[in-house]
Parts: sequence; C-alpha cells; structure tokens
Amino acid sequence: MKQRFWIIIGCGIVLLLAAALLSLLQGPGGILATVLLVAGGAVWTAAVLFSWRQLKGYLALRSARYGLNAFVLSFLVAVILVLVGALAARHAWRVDLTGSREYSLSDKTEKVLQGIRKRVDIYVYFDRAARDPARDLLREYVRRNRLLRLHLEELNKDPERAERFGVSSLGTIVFDAGDKVERIGAVSEEDVTNALIKVSRPGRKKVYFLTDHGEKDIANKGVAGYAVVAEALTRENYDPVTLSLTGGGSIPPDCEVLVIAGPKSGYLEHEKLAVQRYLESGRRVLFLFDPRYACGLEFYLRAWGVLVGDDRVVDPSPTGQLMGRGASTPLVNRYGVHPITRQFRQPTYFELVRSVRSWNLYNGRAERIVLAFTGEQSWAESDLISSQISFDANDMAGPVPIAVAVRLEVTGLNPEDESAISTSKPGEARVDPEALSSAGAAAANESRLVVVGDSEFANNRNFPDMGNGNLFMNCVAWLAQDEDLIAVRPKDPDLRRVALTKAQMGILNLIVLGLLPAAMAIAGVIVTVRRRARG
Repeated sequence: MKQRFWIIIGCGIVLLLAAALLSLLQGPGGILATVLLVAGGAVWTAAVLFSWRQLKGYLALRSARYGLNAFVLSFLVAVILVLVGALAARHAWRVDLTGSREYSLSDKTEKVLQGIRKRVDIYVYFDRAARDPARDLLREYVRRNRLLRLHLEELNKDPERAERFGVSSLGTIVFDAGDKVERIGAVSEEDVTNALIKVSRPGRKKVYFLTDHGEKDIANKGVAGYAVVAEALTRENYDPVTLSLTGGGSIPPDCEVLVIAGPKSGYLEHEKLAVQRYLESGRRVLFLFDPRYACGLEFYLRAWGVLVGDDRVVDPSPTGQLMGRGASTPLVNRYGVHPITRQFRQPTYFELVRSVRSWNLYNGRAERIVLAFTGEQSWAESDLISSQISFDANDMAGPVPIAVAVRLEVTGLNPEDESAISTSKPGEARVDPEALSSAGAAAANESRLVVVGDSEFANNRNFPDMGNGNLFMNCVAWLAQDEDLIAVRPKDPDLRRVALTKAQMGILNLIVLGLLPAAMAIAGVIVTVRRRARG
C-alpha cells in the first residue's frame, strides 16, 4: 500500500512539473499545460483518498507532526515569495543610471502610450535566440499601457494568422489594432513607437511644402535638402507632399500644416493671397525665412504681431561657436516657455539665422511666445554685405530671439473691432470674411503659426544633430495639434569616449602600473611580518 501511494504521488509530481515547464516555454494559459495541471491535482487527490487510513495513522506520530509543521511553514514561505514576485512584476520600479537614459523610454514614447485608447496586439515573429531584446523592450511598453498585448509567436504555431499578416519569415513584429496592421523588421524604440502611432491614430495628416521659389526640396538627398525631414514626418504618421501655387488655385482642404521653408524669391500676388486666406481661416503654417532673401510674406506677419528682421545673427563668443563653423552659426540653449520647448534640454544651432521677434507696435489679440534666444554676447547684425562685422547702434544686442510661435482663436471675432489678422492697409477695404472661409481649407477654430529665422537648421546634414530635428518635429506636432508628439524623441545609444591629455595619461599610468601594485605588495609584506611575529 505504501509503495503504491508513493508511486501515485511521484506521477502527480511529474505531471505538475510538466505543466510548469510548458507554462514557462509557451506562456501561461496553454491548453496542454492546463490539462497537465488538472491531471496532477487529480492524481494527488486520488492518492490521499485511497490511502486515507494510512495517512491518518502516520499523522498521529510525533515525527509526522514535526514534518508537517515544517512542510506548512515552507509552503507559506513559498507562497509569500510568489506573491512578492507577482507584486514586483506588476508594480516594478527601475532606476536608469546611464547618462543618456539608454534603458528608459523617451518622453515621446511615454506620451504616445498615454494616448492609446484601444487594444493593440503585438506579435513577435523572431528566432528564439534573437527574441530576448525585442521581448524586453516590448514588455516596457506593456507595463505602461495594459491595452497592449504581447504575443511571442512562431510561424508553424498559427500559420493562418502569419499568412493573414503577410509574415513569411522570421524577424518581423506585427502590430494589430483590428482595423489597422503595421509591420516592422527592426527592434528599436523609435520604430516600435512610430508603429503604435500609425495603428492607433485615424489616418495620416498631410503636410504640404510650398515649391517653385527655391524652397527646400523634400526629395533632395543632398546636404541642403529636406529628404531627412520627409522621412521623419513619414515615420510619425504624417504624409509630406509638395504644393505649387504658381499656376493659380488654392491650398487643398486636406492640408493640415503648410511649410514654407527658405524661399529664395518673391511670391506672386495670388500666391501670397492664398497663404493669407488659408491662415486667416483658422489653419496652420510653418514659416522658415533665411537672411538676405525676401519672399513678400515677411511684412504680412506684422499683422500677427511678428517682426522678421532684415539682419543676420552673429555670436563671436566661445560658447556660441562650439560647432566650429564660425560666428554666423550660433548655438542656442535658451528657450521660451511654450509646449514646443517645454521639455527641451538639448542645444540647437542655426546657420545664417535672422532675428524673429514680437512686434512692439502690435495691439491685436494673437498670443505670441518667443521659442528660442541666442547667447548673451550675440547680436543681430544689420549689415548683410560686409565681411567685417562689429556691433554698432544699428544692431540689436543679444540675447536675440530667432523663433516665435503664434496662436489666435478665430471664432467669435467681432468684424467691427480692429482685426488681429487684418491684411488691409489703413484706408483700404477689408477682406471679406466669406472670402476667407473659401480659402481652400475648411474653417477651424484656431490659427497657429511658427516663424523661424532659418531653414538650414533642419536640412539633411543638420537635422540629426543635437536638438535640431526635435525642434522641427515639435513645431509640426504643435501646429498639427498633436500635442502628445511634442517631446524629445529616442536617440540611438551613444559611444562615450574619454579624452585624456598626455599629463592625465601619465598620472593614470602611474596609479595603475605603479601605485596600486606597490600598495598590494606593501600590504602583503605587512601581513607576512605580522603572522611571523605572532608565530
């Protein structure tokens, strides 16, 4: 009887161990693991029922009571450890001590996760050897939003699902939101976050770039082009397209943000009127004006309380020239209080930037906030021709504002009051409000514009440096009213080098090769002498 009892108990242990191993390999909730768990419990129950008399006599012994007490205490300790582990897994607390926050999710990712309001299933089709990095990264996302579901899949486990997602080989992560599916092949925070943006947002917003007057070309992959800008916008679920108004027409109704990046010649009258009507109908425009060029829209911005200076900013200080490109490329690390720059801690730099400031003579209702200032020792040089620069009475002393954001509620404005957005000159008839509403875009409640005195800061060479790309993307996100995308975006892990002078290298060699071995030798001699003295 005793032998049969222990055989049954052993079978139950084998079944329970098999259930535990399957749960670890396939994840909890598997059918086979559940069946094995129930079978193991049933076997143990049968063993107790069939051997109840022998167990009752055995438990009457003193040694059995001691053993039972030890078993109960061990079981309680195991239960407590399991509960503590479960609580730690559900409410984990981590500290990232790396200087670049390499093991923390970026501010942009945190905001995107807060904005997800529907379930998204994430299927990882990776080889087991390469699955761990993807699993660890995605678990950080799941911890912050319980609507995300992580599934570690294999191609032969559910081939119909893999075929539905278009997955034919390993190395793919699929994001399924029901109505939208997105696939990526790279395991990086930026790729995962952008995929979540695409499946959790309704459609893609169009960003139009005005052309035909020397503006930046989003198809140009050269140093001065904007191809990198177009790629960044596409990753964040925008649709960058070009727009020409030279042949007439108006700005398309689906234009979410209009970008005027570095025009080199003046716009025609019907082009300027189309931009003005579009903006005044409650839409959004990003102006990027370079020094030495005039397009005809600079004077119009005074109607919004923005003064674009006919100058160039220079900063001869050592701090302003950290980029090593001369005094005409100032470094900026002072920002205004605005959603675009609220969490901005990165410096930016601008090549040949002009001043952009609030116009003191403006008395309208538009809200204007300066976004960026150059250094204390900089100034706005009014002489655009001479190569010899020096501060004089015609120049504006630093810190020089170089970017301004403007917003204005356009609903409820009284036409009889002085318009904050009037393009009419004194004594001329004002623009008909009905004509403004037919500007080519649907009327909105709020007009927004951002004016920056440089377009080169976001070209293909400068966009990835420092905070230049983040500043441009934050401007577009604020204009498109995607406030959850206004953040510092994830960066690739940096390779940190320590640069030492010859003197510092000599001191380091002396410590490592001389002092430390000598200290160890002296300590050994002291220990040996003391032992001999005692012996």
